[in-house]
Amino acid sequence: MKGLSLNKKGESSMLTTVFAIVLGVVVLVILIWGFRTNWNFFSDTVSGNLGTTNANAVISGCQVACDTSSKGDYCSNPRTLKFGDKRKVILLAGNISSFEGIGQAGAVEVKQVTATCQVFVTNFSELGGVTIPKCLPVCA
Repeated sequence: MKGLSLNKKGESSMLTTVFAIVLGVVVLVILIWGFRTNWNFFSDTVSGNLGTTNANAVISGCQVACDTSSKGDYCSNPRTLKFGDKRKVILLAGNISSFEGIGQAGAVEVKQVTATCQVFVTNFSELGGVTIPKCLPVCA
């Protein structure tokens, strides 16, 4: 056994490579998650706005999608409209089961609603004082 010696020359470069790969995967997951959530969690956490509304961001996102005639973004991309506190929303007839916390048509108080810009405009007569820009020809 005295004559056997293990060559440990490449061991540190292997560990460095594994560490770099793991770090790269973590960064990639954070980037993908951030772009999928529009960085809302990070921006709300940093600015301390976890309990406030994101209505301006949703309104401007819908307006940009309308102005650029982005059918997929306006008609299919779900957005979460957050209120700082519970607000009254009035849901008209529609796919009611897709709205979290809203079980039937009519007035209900919720802290947030997730839907597409098109659904906000066509299925709600009131969104807690928030007005989403209408752009219905884009989805036709």
